Amino acid sequence: MSTSALNRSKSLPRRHQYLPLPRPLGIGRQDHQHREKEFVGRRAIVILVLILLLGDLRAGLIVASVIPLAMLFALILMSYFGVSANLMSLGAIDFGIVIDGAVIIVEGVLHGLFTYHVGKQLTQTEMDGIITESSAKLFRSAVFGVFIILVVFVPIMTLTGIEGKMFRPMAMTFSFAVLGALVLSLTYVPAVSALVLSKNISAHQTFADKIMDLPKRLYEPVLQFFAEILRPRFVGGRHLFDCFFLGFSNPRFVFIPYTGRG
Repeated sequence: MSTSALNRSKSLPRRHQYLPLPRPLGIGRQDHQHREKEFVGRRAIVILVLILLLGDLRAGLIVASVIPLAMLFALILMSYFGVSANLMSLGAIDFGIVIDGAVIIVEGVLHGLFTYHVGKQLTQTEMDGIITESSAKLFRSAVFGVFIILVVFVPIMTLTGIEGKMFRPMAMTFSFAVLGALVLSLTYVPAVSALVLSKNISAHQTFADKIMDLPKRLYEPVLQFFAEILRPRFVGGRHLFDCFFLGFSNPRFVFIPYTGRG
């Protein structure tokens, strides 16, 4: 029933009338534009960091290309499993974690090229063999790293009630994206690397080498300190971990407290 018809019905006291509520059409449009800007900005930052730290423009773009393909993989699985695409499910995706496996593969390939083949002009067959060997060596590391990320979200997927409705879509979407990125890291990334990366391997110091020079010099004494001096304290750390585990396994622990309202 329209507001004019309600006012004519005289269901309200005198000098009172119904007023139509404005339709918030602009709110949804503004939120959509904000999501687009945030997505583009986050991806631009990831691409910039990848190019700087990998030290190779082509390698950075190869890893960055995994982002939209992994998102496409996630959207396909979301449609199959009936997970809605909203702010809760898509807003928590961290592109830096999603491309973790691709970074491992590409960085291992670059390490193999610039460690054993500097000064060579590789053929396509030689490039294919080097990248296949490097990717096979890092297969376990890439899978294990991504598997750890997926295991973290298993408890969230088992939530029920209100907390399950709130956080399960986020965990499922993130897991879909990470799983898609893992598949791409083991298939798409090595193949594209063999085609796109330069076959003229020349020695050069990248910006990433300059950044990591100081941490490399500091890492060895710090590692020696922890290995020799803090090794006896490992037992105490284990007991502390057990205390935390027992505390969080308490059946009285709740993910979202019940307020008793509504």
